[in-house]
Amino acid sequence: MIEIVFSACTLLAGQVCDEKRIVFAEEGSITPFACAMYGQVHIANWVRQHPNWSIGEGGYKCRPYKMMAKA
Repeated sequence: MIEIVFSACTLLAGQVCDEKRIVFAEEGSITPFACAMYGQVHIANWVRQHPNWSIGEGGYKCRPYKMMAKA
């Protein structure tokens, strides 16, 4: 699995930034090259779905998916 990792900042009540991820669940669904080429398209779709957020500085990264531990 591959994930796109980027910084997004809220536009409400002060600017708070957080790391966001878009995960491609199927092993063969996207290659690292395709992620690098088309990551901006997926981030733009995310922004349309989350109008109270903007993309922070630093661009985005494509990397192997890392499951986060739940607290």
